[in-house]
Amino acid sequence: MINLRRERNPHLSFGFGPHTCIGNHLAECEARVFIEALISSGITWEILPTSDIRFYEGELSGVPAEFHKLCVRAL
Repeated sequence: MINLRRERNPHLSFGFGPHTCIGNHLAECEARVFIEALISSGITWEILPTSDIRFYEGELSGVPAEFHKLCVRAL
């Protein structure tokens, strides 16, 4: 389950530098596989207007910077 309402937690769960967690790369691979599977699932998603999304400015204005609240519906 993905909790998009989870509060920001600036911890170093995977460590840093020479103390980096050995599972860090595995977690990154798992996240990539999940996102690729979600995108290739064929499900069409609609972002609802009740969402609260902040976008980057300038050339990246179509790229979300933060999701304060994301409401979607599968079509």
